[in-house]
Amino acid sequence: MVTKHRTGGFTLIEVVCAFAVLTVLGFGLVHGGQNHARNIRDAFERTVAVRVAQSELERLRAMDPGDLVLGKVEFDTGRVDGLEGVRGTITIVPEGSPRDRLLAIEVVVEWLPAGAERARRIALSTLRAQEAKR
Repeated sequence: MVTKHRTGGFTLIEVVCAFAVLTVLGFGLVHGGQNHARNIRDAFERTVAVRVAQSELERLRAMDPGDLVLGKVEFDTGRVDGLEGVRGTITIVPEGSPRDRLLAIEVVVEWLPAGAERARRIALSTLRAQEAKR
């Protein structure tokens, strides 16, 4: 008896294996895309928060050193560039010895990302010379 062999097409096993490989690759691409989108959103939020902190530091830099008040002050900017609940604190304390006449200024900005349970925060700090007493 003579048997004929097919020379064209794919077997069922080859089709199932190809489908399984494509499915795994597809899930990997979707997961990678979701991670990428989350990373972009996180970077945007951090950028907005850093801009808010830099803006506060610039505002303090523009002030006369004699007008700076030691202590902690809270601020609430509300919504900034689509980011909700942006608030923070400014802390000004003496730094080093009294002879150094330096102030340590720290600006901490907090925000609550959409769908998050915990607030995120960034902090920027700098030193500023105090006004000499006359």
